[in-house]
Amino acid sequence: MAKWQMVGATSVTFDYNPKRDSGWNYGPLSSKHQPIASNVTLVQEGGFESGDRQVEGITKSASVKTGLEAILTARSVVTLTDHNGVASSVKIMSLVFEEILDASNLGATFGYRMTLMKR
Repeated sequence: MAKWQMVGATSVTFDYNPKRDSGWNYGPLSSKHQPIASNVTLVQEGGFESGDRQVEGITKSASVKTGLEAILTARSVVTLTDHNGVASSVKIMSLVFEEILDASNLGATFGYRMTLMKR
């Protein structure tokens, strides 16, 4: 396991599994269609989309779980400092927890899958 830190309105330091890290992926920009009567207009030709990254890990801390959920709920942009010390502005796009049965830490061991978007 390696440590990452997210700093924003809520700060969290947590473990992640380097073997379950996709790294930053950048895809070519494609057109985006908005619903009829939308008040959003996007026009851009060429370039690349924001990077996305999928990571997985395990935490035995209820405060880490609560902190990550607070960042997701607030939809805030935070500074992620990864295990190499590289800082990036990111937003959590999705976060899924599943409880792991652990006799040494009942009710507080969770596996997570998270998708990040680089800003």
